[in-house]
Amino acid sequence: MKNKKEKFSLFELSDVFSLITDLGFSFIIPIVLFAFIGKFLMKKFNFSPIFFILFIVLGLISSFILVYKRIRRYW
Repeated sequence: MKNKKEKFSLFELSDVFSLITDLGFSFIIPIVLFAFIGKFLMKKFNFSPIFFILFIVLGLISSFILVYKRIRRYW
């Protein structure tokens, strides 16, 4: 038996890079967006950092849900 190396086409590689980029942005953008909203509300209403922490947790939850949906779509 010969050992054959698999060669990927340019289309397959671009599809993989597209998926990696999509997952990265899907994870980072909600966290940053919710953190800015939490910081804005914290300053506006002069509260302790409860809004900031709450919105970061919401951003993490929404990021995980979004990434999960994107992975399920590609699988």
